[in-house]
Amino acid sequence: MRTLEERFWAKVRKGEGDGCWVWTASIRSDGYGRLRVGGTTKLTHRVSWELNCGALPDGLCVLHRCDNPPCVNPDHLFLGTHQDNIRDRDQKGRNGHCLGQKHGRSKLKTEDVMRMRRIFSTGKIEQKTLAQFFGVSDATVSFIITRKRWAHLPEDPFAEITGGI
Repeated sequence: MRTLEERFWAKVRKGEGDGCWVWTASIRSDGYGRLRVGGTTKLTHRVSWELNCGALPDGLCVLHRCDNPPCVNPDHLFLGTHQDNIRDRDQKGRNGHCLGQKHGRSKLKTEDVMRMRRIFSTGKIEQKTLAQFFGVSDATVSFIITRKRWAHLPEDPFAEITGGI
């Protein structure tokens, strides 16, 4: 029976020079390689770290300098906290979150949402009426009013001054 190391490296295509070493076997939908190890599935960049650098310390993630998910080149990997991983992802523009009107399926613009909240704050218009006016569902209006959606928008600082309009 082959060792983990033999099984692992048999599925890696090494790039030339300091290029990426690409995992060529099973890949998740997000592009990261995976490998069955002892009855569990492990991410291959983490396996590469363990094979080349030793045990992964508790609470740390293995991050990619190259930003290439199937890469297992140990020179392209580094350790960081979960927060480091999030910061790295965001700095590289891969957060995958398009908020508000930047989201491809959004029917509303930022101005619409702010206006909806201001109108609702007057207490004179029901959510159902707002939904009809803006062409969205009652649930969408409820989520916007309660800030479960479009929560990234600031509170309206002028609501008291303008009387909610």
